Amino acid sequence: VGYCEFPENVYGGEVTFIPKVGESSGSSSSFAEDHGYLLTFVTDESSQQSSLAIIDAESMKLFSLLPTPQR
Repeated sequence: VGYCEFPENVYGGEVTFIPKVGESSGSSSSFAEDHGYLLTFVTDESSQQSSLAIIDAESMKLFSLLPTPQR
């Protein structure tokens, strides 16, 4: 079990798992069950800015934090 730590005052919500491109998520796949990305919307309470967080599911490291145009 792992976790991804967001910057101070940034809080996330429910996550969605997305398999890596071109790879099956079916039971016959030879890839590990965490071979993909986790997506969640996060909010920076200090600036009131919302972003889409993309997390590598294998390493649980923040891959990208994409600001949304409006909250």
